[in-house]
Amino acid sequence: MRRLPAVIATVYILIASAPVWAHGDPEELGHHWDIAAYRNEMWFQTLVMLAAMAVYVAGVFAVRAWKRRNTYR
Repeated sequence: MRRLPAVIATVYILIASAPVWAHGDPEELGHHWDIAAYRNEMWFQTLVMLAAMAVYVAGVFAVRAWKRRNTYR
């Protein structure tokens, strides 16, 4: 039952943040997207955030597995 509130919260956050999503041409986004170093920095930051999320998720799975393993002893 805890998953339903999480799904509702996720959908709400996605809908609420829709106006700030970057769509369209570089002119709409500003002149920064024309600079290769800026684009590379954005890709790097996105990959770092994805890696941090993956480490967190792996940690959650590891902790749960450890707890399950210790309950059967």
